[in-house]
Order: sequence, then structure tokens, then C-alpha cells
Amino acid sequence: MLSPVTLLLTKLYSKFDRTMSGAEVGLVLGIVSSVIAIVKEAKNIYDVAKDAKGLPKAFTQVNGRFPLAVTLLKLTEENLKSKQRLDDSVYREVDEAVKQCETQAKNIRDLFKEVIRGENDTPFERYKKAARAIVGGKGKKVEELMAEMLKNIDILVKVKLMSNATEDQLKDLQAAIKEMVEMASSLPDEGTGDVHQQHTGSGHNFGTTGNGSTSVNTGSGMAFQHTDGGVGGNHFNSKP
Repeated sequence: MLSPVTLLLTKLYSKFDRTMSGAEVGLVLGIVSSVIAIVKEAKNIYDVAKDAKGLPKAFTQVNGRFPLAVTLLKLTEENLKSKQRLDDSVYREVDEAVKQCETQAKNIRDLFKEVIRGENDTPFERYKKAARAIVGGKGKKVEELMAEMLKNIDILVKVKLMSNATEDQLKDLQAAIKEMVEMASSLPDEGTGDVHQQHTGSGHNFGTTGNGSTSVNTGSGMAFQHTDGGVGGNHFNSKP
């Protein structure tokens, strides 16, 4: 009969020794394959209409990093196919990372579809609307989504699911993440409040906040205020 201490140690060992079964590996593998297909679809959308006028530059830069993402995800596929089991701690990280990748890839693809293939408004206006609608009203930019997806791919590197990746490929991944993070914003944040400005010199002074109020002061003449998208209309105030 096992002593209480031995039983306790056995339970603790079994708790931390759990491994991901072959079926669970298969589920993760299926998600990785899905991400690859989605990224390829997004690239195809861009390639078909890459000369579209007015397309924000960020879409071109994100598209340029699609091949790297696909290559690294394929390496992950190869590694997963060769594994029958994974430690539980690794499984949790991998499962979360690939699920996040899939969500981000879908959002990127949907942005590409709406912005590139859309017909109403300019590409930039379509982008603003699509970013709010597709990404749960958060207005995430395409480069932010790509940075997040690449960071999740980096997690797969860190749990050694890309042992067959070359040093250059891993350097390219870090460079791609840096590029997305440091890229000039493709969708400037829009304020909703007023802009208050004072101008005492010659010439004109204009302030605007998108959907907020626009105030125009032309020196010693008239002061104009226009509210766009809010309650009320135009207000004019004569200055002495």
C-alpha cells in the first residue's frame, strides 16, 4: 500500500506531466492550416487589385509581410505533424497563440476585402468604416493587427515549434514586427471634442476635430464655428 506522501507526489507528478494528445495536436494543426489559407486569401485580394488608387500605404507594407507569415506557419505545421504529444504548458500557449492568429488573420482579410474591393466612398473612407465595424468597434489599424499576428507567430518560435526555421527567417520575423509597430499610423485617431484656438496675427487660423466642432478665426473680422455631426448648426460671432 502506498503511503500518503507517495500518493501525494504521484498526484502532483501526474498533474504537471499531462501532455497534449494526438487529437489535440490535430485540432491545433487544423487552426494553423486555416490561418495559412486566410493569409493567402488576403494576399490574393491585394495582388488582384494592387494598383487600386488611394489605397493606404500600410496595406502594401502588410501585404509584403504575408509571405513570411505563411512560410513560418508552414514550418509550424511541419513540426506539429511530427509530434504526437506536447506538454500541457506548451499546449496552452500554442492553442491560445494560433487561435489569436486566426482571429487577427480574419480581421486583416476582411479589411483587405472591404477596403480594396469596395465601391462606395474612397479607399480611406472605406478603411475607417471597416476598421470600426470589423474589429468590434475598436478601430484597430491593419498594421496593429499584423503586428499582433506576427507576435503570436513569435510565441510559436519561443515554444520551439519552428526549430527548422533559419536564422535569417527569425531575424526577418523580428524586423517585420518592428516595422509594423513603428509604422506611421495608417488611420489617425479621430477626436470628438472641440478645438479652441486664438489667433491675433494676420492670416487665417483653422482648427478641426473631424466629427467635433470646427472653429475658424480670421483675425479682426468674423469668428466662425461649425459643428459637424453634433447637435446644432453653424454659429457666427462678430469680433470687434
